[in-house]
Amino acid sequence: SPETYEMGDSITIEYIVRNSGGAALKDIKLEEPNWQGREIGKIDYLESGEERILSIRLDLTAPIKSEVILTGINTITGEEYRYEAATLSIGSDIREEEMKLDITLKSDPEMLEKPGSIILEAVIKNIGNGTLKNAEVLLKDSDIVLGSFIELLPGSEKTITSTAIDIDETSTFRVVIKGTNSAGNKVEFTSSPLTIEVGKNVESETIEEDPKQSGKIAILKTVMVVLVLLIILVAGTLVYLLWGPGKDKKKAKGIKNLQNIDEVSFIERNNELKANIDKERES
Repeated sequence: SPETYEMGDSITIEYIVRNSGGAALKDIKLEEPNWQGREIGKIDYLESGEERILSIRLDLTAPIKSEVILTGINTITGEEYRYEAATLSIGSDIREEEMKLDITLKSDPEMLEKPGSIILEAVIKNIGNGTLKNAEVLLKDSDIVLGSFIELLPGSEKTITSTAIDIDETSTFRVVIKGTNSAGNKVEFTSSPLTIEVGKNVESETIEEDPKQSGKIAILKTVMVVLVLLIILVAGTLVYLLWGPGKDKKKAKGIKNLQNIDEVSFIERNNELKANIDKERES
């Protein structure tokens, strides 16, 4: 008993000894030779038809076989009586225990611009079918204990949070979990490394350019280039028409005045275009 059990459980095995013969037995002894000749118990005297119960309690750490042997003395003949019971397998149908942990290590903050303090958080999930007992969570390669817990059942999880840890330079952390399995054997698990960078510009890592904003600026730049080219083309055409072969100095003077007017117009348009671009950027 109990009727259902797992590896590591304490179980009780009962032996029912019944004298179904016609003579009483004395000096009865029960032994389990497969268990290093372990003696289960003794019965001084057992009448014909009488029944006694012997029991033992043990921790089931592996499947076992019971092949109990009973010996005694026939009180009528004085001869030795010997009985070998059928083999009984205990725990052979239990799936072998597998200890497996999933350890996620996090830091707050994730990086530092300059030397400072961080707080580590270890999320420990039991993804095996065995129970982790008397566990201690430590920082690898140091004597710092982050925490401990008594038991972690299959499918459950624990979160261990450290106190503030001071670091002066980029550092890598791992946590080690030490404990025992259901059978009392020592087990140990180590997390993946977590690197905390010190001296890195946090803002430069988080600021991203808005793709919509950059697209607007690119369109405005293209429009500006096209307008400048059109203005140059118009100015060049006017110069050719007014300053061509056979034209006198008076016409040349008029052309110069026209060029001055075009330059003023170009500057005004350029200023207006810049103002529109600034508005677009602000929006």
